[in-house]
Amino acid sequence: MFLLLLLLLMLLLLLLLLLLLMLMFLLFLLLLLPFVVVVVFVVVVVIVIVVLDIVVVGVVVAVVATFVVVSAVGFVVLWLLLLVLLLLLFLFLLLLLLLFLLLLLLFLLLLVLLAWLW
Repeated sequence: MFLLLLLLLMLLLLLLLLLLLMLMFLLFLLLLLPFVVVVVFVVVVVIVIVVLDIVVVGVVVAVVATFVVVSAVGFVVLWLLLLVLLLLLFLFLLLLLLLFLLLLLLFLLLLVLLAWLW
């Protein structure tokens, strides 16, 4: 009875860990969204800079647009650092899940061995 309760507890913990892993993946996708938006923004601004430099050679426009691009690139770098940290956390949780699965397998083997010896 005690071993069955322990097995049930381990399965519940495994389910909780899987839920946490899924949540981390969703958070990772959510963090990827601003990065995509900023990349699109940078591409549009660079196209606008090229068009404005071709059509109207304005120093002020070029300076402002360059400042916007530099700010956006800094934002992208910060988001990339955050994504790398989140990816490391995700990999750590995956490793934890694999370790837990190994523990569960060992426990099931022990249970089978005990049933066989009994």
